[in-house]
Amino acid sequence: MSNLERWQSEIDRELEKMLNQEDVQNLPGAGKPLNLGDQTYVPDEMRMAYRILAQNDMAPDWVMMSKDIEQSVQKLRNSIANHWRVYQDAVTQAQKMGSATHCQNAEGVWQNAQKSLEGQVKTHNDMVLTFNLKAPKGIRHHILFDLAKEIAKQK
Repeated sequence: MSNLERWQSEIDRELEKMLNQEDVQNLPGAGKPLNLGDQTYVPDEMRMAYRILAQNDMAPDWVMMSKDIEQSVQKLRNSIANHWRVYQDAVTQAQKMGSATHCQNAEGVWQNAQKSLEGQVKTHNDMVLTFNLKAPKGIRHHILFDLAKEIAKQK
């Protein structure tokens, strides 16, 4: 069990103990649904826009961008894994054949794959930077995608 798991387990135990205390169960509003329409923390000039978006099952641009970024990260990781698998298969095949030409071809394919991935990462990181500029104060920023680090995980 890692340190993080131990801390999470300890936190879970403390929360469970707190939730079972009688004074917590008798708090005002206990057992009632949350009022998600509370716009206390939305700036006055944005309340009308947020209300219209919510009534039409839409979200602010930065919320949609955040979802797109999460999907993009997953797509990038899948793409890296697929390219790496193809490269490893090509190298294994070339080694079995004992062909230097096939090894060079495999390296060339991997270099082309890396160039393609670099372009995808640039597009992704541009989206992250735009999100980080648009997101309101207090919203967690996304981190830039590090291609070299992600490739190193494959090795």
